[in-house]
Amino acid sequence: MLERFLPQHEIVVAHHVTLVAPGKFSEHQPFDPAPKILVYGTAQTPEVDTVAVQVNGNLIRPDGIFYHVTLSHAATARAVQAREAQPNIRLLESSPVLLLTGYVAVLDHYA
Repeated sequence: MLERFLPQHEIVVAHHVTLVAPGKFSEHQPFDPAPKILVYGTAQTPEVDTVAVQVNGNLIRPDGIFYHVTLSHAATARAVQAREAQPNIRLLESSPVLLLTGYVAVLDHYA
């Protein structure tokens, strides 16, 4: 992914998609351990750059934030600020351009 979408800031993240906001996961919630994740766009702010993704065909998480991978952020920012890029989504010319694979982990807090 980093070969296709070059990070614009000094702190490179690019390691996960948050499926459910920390503290919002329920053991009774439907859970797909191997979701299909497709990149469909990019979104930036002056301090954070992201790729927008769909997860199993969905663009928006249950908490209303767009599914995304934070590529990088400025030293003065935090990765969680990527959600502020949501109004700036630009669709890619060809879609889907990239299928992401990995695994699902449940965390109870943001790093």
